[in-house]
Amino acid sequence: SGAPSEFPVPGRAHLGNEAASREEAQVGEATRRELEGELDRQRDLLEKAMVEKRSGLAGEKKADAEDVEELKALLIAFYTKVNPTKLGNVDTIVNDYALRGGGWQEREALNEDLRTVYQCDLSMVQHAVSSP
Repeated sequence: SGAPSEFPVPGRAHLGNEAASREEAQVGEATRRELEGELDRQRDLLEKAMVEKRSGLAGEKKADAEDVEELKALLIAFYTKVNPTKLGNVDTIVNDYALRGGGWQEREALNEDLRTVYQCDLSMVQHAVSSP
């Protein structure tokens, strides 16, 4: 019959677009594989660096147990007030702090990081957990 076909016959422009799409998909797949490989290498490097850091710092610097416990209480109070979704990070932060030896310099570095993100620091909850 003379009625137009429901499915158009692909013309040159359509075939050219299809070829370009296939080429982009191949490039996309290659790029994805390359990026995944780089991500795996970065993960391996990070894991290796963390192991070296732990083994290099263990025994060299000993954080004061009371200082570490105070920091944990401060962080719990801080994140409870400022961002409760981060409470799960407290142990990681405290462990890192302890591995670095704790003390006022580490506390100040942590406060600087908190000020950068939240525009406030642990001093806002200091009174809530201070010893009498």
